[in-house]
Amino acid sequence: MGYRTYHTLDVFDEELKYLEKAKEEHELQISRFVEGDDCDYSLFEDEEKWYSCEEDMKRYSKLYPEFIFKISGVGEEHDDLWEMYCKNGKLQFCPAHITFDEYDENKLK
Repeated sequence: MGYRTYHTLDVFDEELKYLEKAKEEHELQISRFVEGDDCDYSLFEDEEKWYSCEEDMKRYSKLYPEFIFKISGVGEEHDDLWEMYCKNGKLQFCPAHITFDEYDENKLK
C-alpha cells in the first residue's frame, strides 16, 4: 500500500507559452526516464505512487533547459493539492492555499 497522487503535466517555453505538442512528447519520456526505457505507460494517466517526483524532475529538466515543466498533483487527501515548476534542475514547489469567504449577511439569497 502507498500514497497515490494524480499528476498532470504542462510544458511551457521561457515566455510561458503553453506547448501542447511538447507536453504529449514529454509525458511518455518522463515515465521512461523514471521507470526505465521499457516503460509503456505514462505516470500522468492515472493515480500513481511517484515518491521521487521532485528529484526526478530536477534531473529530467536539466536535459531540456529550454522548457518549464509544471506538474500538478492531487493526492488522496482532500487538501493535498499542489503545483511544481521545474526548469534546468531547479524546482519551485507551490502547495495550494484553500480559503473560504467570511460570512456576509448581504450575500444571503
